[in-house]
Amino acid sequence: MFRTFPEVEAYLNSLVNFEHSFPLGGARDRPKLQPVLDATARLDLNCSLPNCLHIAGTVGKGSVAGYLEAILSTRFRTLSFTSPHLISVAERVRFNGQILEDQLWRKGFESIISKLNADRSITLTYFEAVFVFYLWVSRELNCECHVVETGLGGSFDATNVLANTTAVLTRIDYDHTAILGETLSEIAADKCGIIKPDSTVISSSQHGESLAVIESIAKKQRANLSVLDDDFSLIYRTPEELIYKDSSRTIKQLRLTDSMDYRCENAAVAISAALSIVPDLSVDAIRQALAKYLPQARQQLLPGMPPIILDTAHNPAAFKVLAETLKQRYEGRRIRAVIGMMKDKDARQSLALLRGIVEVIMTVSTGNPRSYSPDELCEIATELGIKAHAYSENKYAYIDLHENPMISLGIITGSFYVAGDYLKWRERAGISSPLS
Repeated sequence: MFRTFPEVEAYLNSLVNFEHSFPLGGARDRPKLQPVLDATARLDLNCSLPNCLHIAGTVGKGSVAGYLEAILSTRFRTLSFTSPHLISVAERVRFNGQILEDQLWRKGFESIISKLNADRSITLTYFEAVFVFYLWVSRELNCECHVVETGLGGSFDATNVLANTTAVLTRIDYDHTAILGETLSEIAADKCGIIKPDSTVISSSQHGESLAVIESIAKKQRANLSVLDDDFSLIYRTPEELIYKDSSRTIKQLRLTDSMDYRCENAAVAISAALSIVPDLSVDAIRQALAKYLPQARQQLLPGMPPIILDTAHNPAAFKVLAETLKQRYEGRRIRAVIGMMKDKDARQSLALLRGIVEVIMTVSTGNPRSYSPDELCEIATELGIKAHAYSENKYAYIDLHENPMISLGIITGSFYVAGDYLKWRERAGISSPLS
């Protein structure tokens, strides 16, 4: 049925994809569980995976997933599911930190489609189909540990068919308010839908409003809750000396590839989560994994003239983290930022956080129908008092960024789609890829 991996991609691209083609908040867009439940029943796939860590939150999900993947794969057959991707859908399902062989994608989707075609009542979206494939791969490769990132929210996310999971909650903030709710309490309640009865919950430090909801739902579910800075911590001594502490252990001589505050937070959550399912995990394995892992497109510094910070910040909470880094580490630099954003994001609040930090915002399209047009985003920036230019084609913004001798730092941000588009352009332009 599928002779090449691009044919699998073409099949997936033929499916309804709410990441691209339908405005969030629409009637069909409310995430739901039944299609995946029906598909897993038809395919006889297990939704109760061994050592499964299920991650929800507003910021930090991808980094926590990456740290967990790095730590657990030192010892166990570890399968990860994350989204969205930067360049290829192959990035969404990884085994021991590596993308799968094309042959496995072809075999998996041939098996899935042949069985689902026998029941035309089961219709999957792009996201759902890839997640069903993830479950199929888990069985095929006999995986021992699982790291699963939610797509949107928690309660009605397609991944929430999973049972017997350990819930991992990263920092909760405002995002997707049209679907998840207008208040932090409502958003937290939706994300806490991944907390299962009699389970364990590992949480980042949270706003008081969010934490109250987490504590209430954990208690209702009889779940054991551990919260960063209350029950465990990562203490900063020097860039070469971080110390993890919880009620039963102290792990010294930890080092990250970059010990920025938000990375320390995400690493601490990942260590606690990994130890919650494997208490006897090797300390040396944890040290080695953290020292080697570099989150991709999360304030990733790409060398060159100018150096480029590639970041997938796409909501005010993430832009705040980016702005803090720029103020702390790059004060006095002449900075220009290429930015494209989705219309369901609060662009005004996000861009306002860069006022006084970047000289010029260069607005582009995400290439997605739900994107702000470059002109719309440029107008918002101008109204905020930030100098801005709109580009009809993204490549011209990238070229201007790289060829302007007055720039001492460039930023690519606002969306996974812009980050991925830039990486593709960078490769075509003959600039070494950071993902190779």
